[in-house]
Amino acid sequence: MKKKKLHLGCGKIIKEGYVNLDIQKLPGVDVIHDLNKFPYPFKDNSFQNLKTRCFNKNYDPLFCPCFGISVESYQIF
Repeated sequence: MKKKKLHLGCGKIIKEGYVNLDIQKLPGVDVIHDLNKFPYPFKDNSFQNLKTRCFNKNYDPLFCPCFGISVESYQIF
């Protein structure tokens, strides 16, 4: 099974080929979810790549137990 790519906190910047997640219902957002609420709407090991514009400075995206997902690579831009 091909693993998906996650664009976390996408806002209005929609990435083609990614599952675009944001807390707000905006055009192009695939999943609306508050990341402060558990559980998350994804199965374990469902993403191979994570992109985000903003991240908590105390959070290491390679270690994702709080997301319940496994990420092989990530990019913070």
